[in-house]
Amino acid sequence: MKHLGFFNLVLCLAIADNCFANCKYGCFEEEWTNEGSCGTNCSYTYDITSQTLYVTSTGNNSSVVEGKFSSEYYEDTLPTIKNVIIDGEFKSIGTHAFNGIGATISGKNGSIVLPANGWNSFGNRVNTLQGDIIVSDLINRIGSGAFLFVKIDGTLVIPDNVESIGGNAFFSTSIVNGKIYCAVKDCAQKIIDSCRTSTDPTYNEAATEACRSRLAAIVADENKFEQAPEGCSYWSSEGCSKCTNSNYSLEYGYCYRKRYSLPEADEATSNDTENMIEWIFE
Repeated sequence: MKHLGFFNLVLCLAIADNCFANCKYGCFEEEWTNEGSCGTNCSYTYDITSQTLYVTSTGNNSSVVEGKFSSEYYEDTLPTIKNVIIDGEFKSIGTHAFNGIGATISGKNGSIVLPANGWNSFGNRVNTLQGDIIVSDLINRIGSGAFLFVKIDGTLVIPDNVESIGGNAFFSTSIVNGKIYCAVKDCAQKIIDSCRTSTDPTYNEAATEACRSRLAAIVADENKFEQAPEGCSYWSSEGCSKCTNSNYSLEYGYCYRKRYSLPEADEATSNDTENMIEWIFE
């Protein structure tokens, strides 16, 4: 029996993720408390009465650590969380940070600026991002699994600083009384193409096709998706607030072209004398 006990102890230390029946990804050593630190320049408080979690950025480069508010990282100690209020802008939100708690997540003033959030940081089918959800203008990529299983009840704004979208970033994402506003070139196709491909080691043909079909239906619905017009780098329900470059002029929520290169001008005009534009030589 002593030898068996020693073997189990060694096995538990070697594969710590399996030592706790209720910890899918491995448990934190410390037990849950109703206030404390949640990462770099990050603090939180939990209100027992309203079952609301307040997560606050307290400085620059703030971050939420992996699994901090996920029930799958605690051994029967995480309380019921119905609402999460995020206060301030974070540089990163870790993998599984809010995974599986079944909460409505929103910003303090109704707006959340999202950084390069990690894999499934908000999802697992039961969380809802509510209000204005804005992808930060400081990042150039939406990470893999960023909105995995997320319900969006509000508007998701994607500015044109985003150059690429990671694998399964929108896998099983659903739009609930909301809309995606995207200024990325060919955004609809990039969202669809974010579903896993055959070159990915985790590729599953049936799941990938289901993902593509779901996303194709979303981006084809004018009530759920809207591509920014040419020249706009930040498009939202209020129109355009920023133009791509100095070749455009922002007026009344739209960017109007004011400068053309010679090839662009040639393409934009015809031999019709009624179709004329001003060429600006630089």
